[in-house]
Amino acid sequence: SPGPGPSPSTDDGGSKKTPVGWILVGLFLGLTFVYFVGGILLLKYKFQREGREMVPQVDFWSSLPGLIKDGFLFTIAKARRQDYQPL
Repeated sequence: SPGPGPSPSTDDGGSKKTPVGWILVGLFLGLTFVYFVGGILLLKYKFQREGREMVPQVDFWSSLPGLIKDGFLFTIAKARRQDYQPL
């Protein structure tokens, strides 16, 4: 006979919960897909754009790698900087 307290459950209810993080990742990827495909279709067929100009916010996306690099360099420079005089 088991001791006092709740007994371990052997019934998992047949359902497994998906962690919230995976739901958010799926939602982000789905919305990103809709953003790009919808934007490309809109720019192509409504505004008759071609080539590189079919990408939504093309100037932002083309400058993003440089912005990320600048952010990393700024963070590293701040982390290495010593604003105080050691005793």
